[in-house]
Amino acid sequence: MVECTRKQKFRDGAAIYMKVRDLIKRLEADGWVLVATEGSHMYRYLIIIESGEHNYSAYVPDLPGCITTGATHEEVQKNMRDAIALHLRGMIEDHKPIPVPQVTAAYADVPFPNSAA
Repeated sequence: MVECTRKQKFRDGAAIYMKVRDLIKRLEADGWVLVATEGSHMYRYLIIIESGEHNYSAYVPDLPGCITTGATHEEVQKNMRDAIALHLRGMIEDHKPIPVPQVTAAYADVPFPNSAA
């Protein structure tokens, strides 16, 4: 196990070394909230992209209300990554649980009916 320490300076200039987890506990006791650590979690959400008459739209079934549009397929994908990040940040700020992705997708091969039937 790796122990991480950080030098903590106080207003009076005194400094001590403490374990990072202890520092986080002290900050939380003062009312601070740990929102996320960089690279701490990675979820893979299914994005449904639909083409419209003049643009593309997309939504995430696992995140109700998370939708976006874009002029191109590439743009709607970029916009959706931004929308997901914003949606999740809002959920964290509202102290709501982050949904674990559960929706999957598959294609079904279906024979095309013969029109001469």
